[in-house]
Amino acid sequence: MSQPQVIITAAPDGTIKVETAGVVGPACESLSAGIEAALGQQTSNTRKPEYAQQPKVAQPAAATR
Repeated sequence: MSQPQVIITAAPDGTIKVETAGVVGPACESLSAGIEAALGQQTSNTRKPEYAQQPKVAQPAAATR
């Protein structure tokens, strides 16, 4: 998986879009929360398919004897 990113796009009409990439599950919301709070009131929220995915958990190496 790629590095987590927050992508901010400002449109000519003044609307700002905050998007995350490289992260799955609800972690995307905590990644962008500070920026969203600084921008003010949110007008919409669209979750990408990655939101429903479960983060991969590293499996411990099997013990050998």
